[in-house]
Amino acid sequence: MPPVGAGGMGYVAWAALIAMALPVLLLLGWALFRHYPIWAWPSYRDPKFAKVLKLSAPIFVAGVFGQLYMIVDRRLASGLDAGSIASLNFANRLVQLPFGIFVMALSTVVFPALADLAAQGNKKGFGEALSAGLRAMVILLVPATVGLIVLRHPIVRLAFERGSFDATDTAKTAFALSFYALGLLGLSTGTVLTRAFYSLHDTLTPVKIGILTAMLQALLAILLVYPLAHGGLALANSIGVSLGAIAMFILLRKSLGRLSMGVSALLGKVALCSLGMGLVSHLVYVWLSPLGDIVALAAAVGGGVAVYGAGLLALRVDEATWVLRRIYQIGKQ
Repeated sequence: MPPVGAGGMGYVAWAALIAMALPVLLLLGWALFRHYPIWAWPSYRDPKFAKVLKLSAPIFVAGVFGQLYMIVDRRLASGLDAGSIASLNFANRLVQLPFGIFVMALSTVVFPALADLAAQGNKKGFGEALSAGLRAMVILLVPATVGLIVLRHPIVRLAFERGSFDATDTAKTAFALSFYALGLLGLSTGTVLTRAFYSLHDTLTPVKIGILTAMLQALLAILLVYPLAHGGLALANSIGVSLGAIAMFILLRKSLGRLSMGVSALLGKVALCSLGMGLVSHLVYVWLSPLGDIVALAAAVGGGVAVYGAGLLALRVDEATWVLRRIYQIGKQ
């Protein structure tokens, strides 16, 4: 690593290292404070240890195929125009923002509940908890997808365009972002569905789907890279994760029986509201763009969220009605 101060990159590297180490140190300190056991030696003859290894083995195999796909993806990108790999990385970073905010929070809450219900053999409760998590993701991430696509240029410009990152780089990154955003819902629901399978002690099914997904993504990347350049690589990724999520949803629903999750009907309502939100956001941004990206983008997002919320209430989406009722109750207090 270059010395600290060499072009400022040393500070960035040290900041990233500290940011990754800090949560571990905080958790370690809390564990020591609460006298939790830190070191433990597994009993290799324990049947539970053997079961853990058996369940983990397919996941390691899937990881290998995932990395092979990444090698193909980056090898194809390296043969494109200069800056294509950087554009893909920047666009993927923007897509990871709503993923990290919403999906990680929801999965952290939902997964323990799913594990408990699976251990109890409560299929109905398991299906209801899973349905609640998936419905929340649809409500949050479909409008996020539309927003990223409609406002892709000002988002990229505001986030990255400075210094050597010029208007050409903004256009290339926004192009990739529009395709990566299409896979946001599939990526997110796939994460929760994978954990749902894990809570049922079924690691083989998501691994099989993951391997097939990686192979499909590699094939699509080869087919789409020439007509769409680096956008084709992003689209291949989105198609793969979306089809993988659909396959896991169908298989998991079959294993749970014919439980009504209401996700399909909700998706139609949310898609309709999101399209209206996208139209309003676009018009507001165009109207206020002379005031600058910050003002125009903030107003576009605010106006779009207001229209989206009003649409959910008009279509009587249960979650939106519940939120409004809670706000009313808190206001009365």
